[in-house]
Amino acid sequence: MLIPIANLFDRRMKGLRGELPEHYMYKLDPTVKSKILQQMTGLSVRGFMVDDIDELVLALQRQYGESISQKSDSRDKLWDYMGRCSDDRFLAAIELYCLIKFNNIESQMPMSQPQSVERLTEFINNTNKIFALDKIGYEIVLVGLDEMPYIVVPFNSQYLYLETIKKPRELMNDLRFDGALHEFNKALDHYRKEDYENAIVWATKAYESALKTLLDLEHKTYNKNDSTVGYLVKQVQTQLNLFDPSMAAIFEPVWGVLRTGPSNIRNMPAAAHGQGKDVKGFQKSYSKLVLHLVGAYILFLIERYNESKG
Repeated sequence: MLIPIANLFDRRMKGLRGELPEHYMYKLDPTVKSKILQQMTGLSVRGFMVDDIDELVLALQRQYGESISQKSDSRDKLWDYMGRCSDDRFLAAIELYCLIKFNNIESQMPMSQPQSVERLTEFINNTNKIFALDKIGYEIVLVGLDEMPYIVVPFNSQYLYLETIKKPRELMNDLRFDGALHEFNKALDHYRKEDYENAIVWATKAYESALKTLLDLEHKTYNKNDSTVGYLVKQVQTQLNLFDPSMAAIFEPVWGVLRTGPSNIRNMPAAAHGQGKDVKGFQKSYSKLVLHLVGAYILFLIERYNESKG
């Protein structure tokens, strides 16, 4: 597959003439769509992934309950449909394509999986590079949810997403924080489904499980029946020695924030049991805040733990 090249003559000249957009755009023009479709269907020309394109066409038709094109060949159907569909449906098709390829990898024999993983990674990296080169404000990211392993996110939220969602998930996976990772994924899934109350509940559970796992990794004793965040943070603070003793006093306020942040929001009546349109809006903002707080807290504690083990 031809990798998008950033420094070709025409792009260099546009940069010199100041013709490149200063800001990211969110409208997919036909040229960008064509480049991405070349990445999707170009793979199958080599005979490796025809079935993936067939599956994608069927998936799109099942999702939207209608034939996507009158063309006969699956690649022609896809080009016809994705060349004229809305930007939202185009991006949804990218997510479905990644889902299909991911599921097919899981069903393959172990010897075939590395090559298929490489092709999926190549497609994602190249598509993201197309977005970046054309100043299109989207990126495909790994979230690992059961229904959607990869999603497309607006680039303007990408830094916050990477810092507070992706990184803690990666750390939990690396350290085998199975319970915490499962609960954090459940929180993300509830948030995506606009079930903001349960997103808050499961995010807080993930935080509690991460704290317990940190203690368990060091074989520390604590009351297994007391799963409150305040109690668990206190145990981590007093038993794990995450800071040099000379710096303990400086970081004392940090422990107070870690003890109270998400729990206080979770227990607010408006956040957990809202009624009506306006309060539902509050629920969403509270839920988003808790997800970001929990992600940031877990990231901070696990990174400090790793550094302390040194």
